[in-house]
Amino acid sequence: MANARLIAAAPELLAALAGCADALREAGKDFAQANKLAARPNMYELHEQSARAAIARATGGNAS
Repeated sequence: MANARLIAAAPELLAALAGCADALREAGKDFAQANKLAARPNMYELHEQSARAAIARATGGNAS
């Protein structure tokens, strides 16, 4: 039953993750501008890349 619910929700979950990835990209741009000399990595960018990789796996390679 849990798998059936997950499968049914998959299109909405995928769309939500794509929206999150877009938001992370924009937030990452702001972070990079505000913290040009920061020693820490841009976590927004790292999480966006992770989200895009998950989208690519779910869609057979289409992460856009």
